[in-house]
Amino acid sequence: MKDYIEFKIKKRTLIIICVFLLTVMGVTGWYFYSSYHPYIQIQVSAGTAGENLKIEAPSIAYTDRNGIPMASSINLKIYDLTMQHEFMCKSVKDNYRDSNIKLKVIEKHNKTILKYFGTATDLNGKKVNFNKKITVNYVLHADIK
Repeated sequence: MKDYIEFKIKKRTLIIICVFLLTVMGVTGWYFYSSYHPYIQIQVSAGTAGENLKIEAPSIAYTDRNGIPMASSINLKIYDLTMQHEFMCKSVKDNYRDSNIKLKVIEKHNKTILKYFGTATDLNGKKVNFNKKITVNYVLHADIK
């Protein structure tokens, strides 16, 4: 009596199965890579937070890679970055009378940093240097201009 089951597979059938599995794994990997790495471009452009409040804003443009739709988590990160800037604009609007604030977007150490700097006049009429930064714990792998 035998203690194991014996399968007989021809070499040609085994090669066909292996090629099929490798193709499926390759297509699946390509799909996930394309969905998590869309083409993203961030360009800093002029913007305002009110009548006399000049503050540069990140303009984010993105497209799908290879016709594969973007992953929801990437879309959420783009939305979060936009909301971080909007909160900064609200803070400037609530605390300053006029401003001239520049923006620099930096990606390093798996973080994205929005660095705001320039001058502003507070509600009491005093001119102050404005230096604030927002750090988020993700990188969009974007082309920053």
